[in-house]
Amino acid sequence: MRAALAVTRELVTLYWEIGQTIVSRQEQEGWGRSVIERLSADLRAAFPDVRGFSPRNLWRMRAFYLAWSAEYEVLPQAVAELPWGHNAILLEKLDQPATRLWYARTQPRLAQRDRTRTASGR
Repeated sequence: MRAALAVTRELVTLYWEIGQTIVSRQEQEGWGRSVIERLSADLRAAFPDVRGFSPRNLWRMRAFYLAWSAEYEVLPQAVAELPWGHNAILLEKLDQPATRLWYARTQPRLAQRDRTRTASGR
């Protein structure tokens, strides 16, 4: 279970950092929509066995970073420990960071149950 939590934390932190990079580059270089498409193609080419680098997911990473960085310099631990899909749902459904964080803090059992199901193949 600890290994699954560590993997989740690393993946969500990676997505936070990718979102941060996208935002930073957009601010510095005026990146537009096509840059996300190119970045997606480049990441897929560089890491062909890794899923999660679709343009849609890169836009989510950008939104994820913007949503949390407005209130926090470092990604809150409760958020980092939620599976990416749960974080995406929180972003889509809740506008207020405090409300998202409350849900993130109250969802560990749900997240743990999902990781257990995934690990057992159910």
